[in-house]
Amino acid sequence: MPTVKIFAWYAHSEAILQTMLCSEDQTERIWGVERILAIRGDGDPDTQLGDSSDRTRRTPDINCDASSIVDLISWSEYVSEPPLTCSLSTSEVKNFVNTPMEVLNLALPHTKH
Repeated sequence: MPTVKIFAWYAHSEAILQTMLCSEDQTERIWGVERILAIRGDGDPDTQLGDSSDRTRRTPDINCDASSIVDLISWSEYVSEPPLTCSLSTSEVKNFVNTPMEVLNLALPHTKH
C-alpha cells in the first residue's frame, strides 16, 4: 500500500470523475454528473460552465478498504471537476447520464530528428 499511496496523484477527484463520466455503468455516470453539478452550484444550465481557473491540486488520501471507485477518496475537500468538462455547459454535462463521454485520442504528431 505505501507505493499505491505515493502514486495516488492519479486518484485525484478530477481523474475519478472523468473516469465515471466515460464509464459504461450508468450508475457511475449519474454519480459523476451529480458531483459535478454540486461542484458548480446553481446557475443557468445552458450557459453555466465549469471553473477552469488554476486550482490547488493535492494528492488525495486513499481509502484502502474501498470496494468501489466512489469510495476510493474523500469527497469532502479539495474536489474539482475534470478540465475536459469545464468548457461544457451544465446541460451538456447532464447528457452524460444517458451516454458515456467519449474522449478522443489525439496523438501528438511525430517529429523527425
